[in-house]
Amino acid sequence: MGIHSVRDLRDADAAQLRQMVSVVLERTVRELRGISCLSLEEVVPAKQQIMVSRSFGHYVYTEAELASANSAPQTNARPACFRTKPANNAHNS
Repeated sequence: MGIHSVRDLRDADAAQLRQMVSVVLERTVRELRGISCLSLEEVVPAKQQIMVSRSFGHYVYTEAELASANSAPQTNARPACFRTKPANNAHNS
């Protein structure tokens, strides 16, 4: 290929690099030439889900251990049980 520097990459044939390597490298070449290939999100979309994870600090092998952990106060997890936005359910209207 003869590419030894960023300048060589910028000046290389983008279509040929796509055929030989990947579309990602072609986009990199185009970006180096000042052609935007990826649009940036101007507005961050609202969260679609909430996930709460809990670490036990050790392996849990029995249902009794799991039940014991689940019955303990979960002050950090409780707020995640509530919906972040009202449901838009046509069946309830």
